[in-house]
Amino acid sequence: MLYTFRIVLDCEEDVFRDIQIQGNQNFIDLHKTIQNAFGFDNSQIASFYLSDGDWNKGDEISMMDMAGEQGEGTSYSMTDTSIESLAETDGQKLIYVSDFLLMWCFFVELVKISEPIKGFVYPNVALSIGNAPDQYSKDGDIEFETDAVEGKTDGEQDIFDDFNDFDDYQ
Repeated sequence: MLYTFRIVLDCEEDVFRDIQIQGNQNFIDLHKTIQNAFGFDNSQIASFYLSDGDWNKGDEISMMDMAGEQGEGTSYSMTDTSIESLAETDGQKLIYVSDFLLMWCFFVELVKISEPIKGFVYPNVALSIGNAPDQYSKDGDIEFETDAVEGKTDGEQDIFDDFNDFDDYQ
């Protein structure tokens, strides 16, 4: 069977793609097609998550085999999991996260299951609306707190002070 997914990029503009993929193809094929369809370079780790009607993350479909490494839920491998094994009905929702530092988030919904058209090569981008932003234009969602060494007050010890004592032993 042929599965048509609508993939909506979570960004300020309306940007989405309809991707057609055969049921016997796997999630790594869908991952690569999404990356290409949005102009991303496919160099970052990504995962799909099964989702409910309210877009809550469920079981993970990861790029690497994580079986037995997670405490809760089930983990699937993109390479070993076919589309038809997890996308069972129209309306099936998935969340796709690409680049875990920049956290590009895509909302994926199965909009149609049909017969494949002879002569077409799948996966296929059937519809493309909007221009995706540059992959590296987004600021990361992770913030790091650091203490400035220059701004230390009297009484605070520089972490390198202890290493200076090492010179006395040479």
